[in-house]
Amino acid sequence: AVNRVNKQTTQNFEYDGYYAIQAADLFSQTVVSWFSTPSVVVEMYQKASLTPPSGSIDSLGSRFRTRKYSSQNIVVRYSASTHDEADRLAKAIINVTQERAGLLNQSAEAKSLYNVAASTPVIVLSQPNVAVNTVVGLILGAILTIFVTSGAAYFRGPNGAHAHRD
Repeated sequence: AVNRVNKQTTQNFEYDGYYAIQAADLFSQTVVSWFSTPSVVVEMYQKASLTPPSGSIDSLGSRFRTRKYSSQNIVVRYSASTHDEADRLAKAIINVTQERAGLLNQSAEAKSLYNVAASTPVIVLSQPNVAVNTVVGLILGAILTIFVTSGAAYFRGPNGAHAHRD
């Protein structure tokens, strides 16, 4: 959650906080962009004492799936091979985003205007759906069998014999 802090007091009408919400939305978009920035992703993995995934620069930027549910609410999803890795990575994500948010959004008086507040991470074991995977496997197997047998029959030629010219 992106929360507004150190709000200036003013005697002017503030449009019920409309502009504060708009500013929070823009700041939230910046936070979301960090999860597709390779250098930030590497920093998160390093803080978690994990080896960043190998591959291309694009694959680093796609490790996290983020979604803004509102102007101030961001959800981050990712996968890890063990519960311990997922937990360490969650703590590193919180740490890095809070540090970056604190450095990025300071007023002229060096006070933060927004902070990133993290909720307790939810870590669940992903179990494959055996029934769905079995049905999909059977269907794909049947389709592949039809193509292979059709291709073999085509190349065998008429009467099941190989075409031969002298």
